[in-house]
Amino acid sequence: MRIIKQSLTAILLTAMLTACSGGGDATAPEETSTGGTAGSTPTDSAATEPTTGYGYVTNPAGGNYGTQCAKDYATGLIWEGKSLNPADMRFVGLTFTNFDSTTALQVEFEIAGRPSVYAAPTSGQVNAESNSIGYKNAVNASALCGFTDWRLPSRNELVALGLLSSKLSDFPEVSSRAYWTNESGFDRDSTGSVLRPPATAGNKEYRGNSFGIRLVRSSR
Repeated sequence: MRIIKQSLTAILLTAMLTACSGGGDATAPEETSTGGTAGSTPTDSAATEPTTGYGYVTNPAGGNYGTQCAKDYATGLIWEGKSLNPADMRFVGLTFTNFDSTTALQVEFEIAGRPSVYAAPTSGQVNAESNSIGYKNAVNASALCGFTDWRLPSRNELVALGLLSSKLSDFPEVSSRAYWTNESGFDRDSTGSVLRPPATAGNKEYRGNSFGIRLVRSSR
């Protein structure tokens, strides 16, 4: 019986000493929001990334690039953000032609009462900022968000963008604009493929017609 009492006394003394010294269970850390759900305010992608939604792209100089670009966590793609300033090269309201070769017959000339005639674009037409190639080159020259490998997206990549949300703060007017893809119209050089997110099926359009461009780059 004396041994049992001594053991209990030792246990009680140990507990009291622990309490006085501030021991015991640590306070659980506060939960932090990972963000990244469609329709929510995007968060910094430098933190532990979720597997869905979207977030800001970290700026190595500090902070993030805001709505200049955003990352799709599901695909790892980084998308160009559009500006609401009409004077900006990346103004959301601008549209572009899509000539991408100086040898393919991509320029259509319509002659009344006769079949259309096609010719190859000039280098000036291809490299103009109002054309897909010239615009892409200008954005890469500006090193948007620190990157110089921006490109036109594939149809499937635009479909993935449309799945994020019908209208995200980082991607103004996603659902109200058709965008050029990097794919051809499949039947002739003079046509290219366009897609209007969140649709999943694209259309073929003459490359001389004007549609939106939303550049993308791979981060994985």
